Amino acid sequence: MDDENRTLSRFFPESIQVEIKKKSSHDVLVESALNGRSLILADLKAGTGREVLDWWLDVPFDDLVSLQIRFACVASITSSPDSVQSFLNWVAALKDRVTYIVFQKLQRW
Repeated sequence: MDDENRTLSRFFPESIQVEIKKKSSHDVLVESALNGRSLILADLKAGTGREVLDWWLDVPFDDLVSLQIRFACVASITSSPDSVQSFLNWVAALKDRVTYIVFQKLQRW
């Protein structure tokens, strides 16, 4: 989903790119989960905005939970207040549809 850097795809060359601007890309996510992939990682670019959040809000979470598919949101929080606010915006929108894992990114000078 990171159409700029695709950082994690360097470590997972078998990864596929999903175009978040297309609603049909939800099918890629669901089909991958139903075909037995035990872990699907969506690499989002830094500063991911409302467009990406809207894409996630269209995911049929309730239907997928009944199929034993669960979601976790992993968030990196920095010393920037914007990183905290961005995460809180996602929590306000996604609510309890996902499990949250938050870590603090420490910087050394």
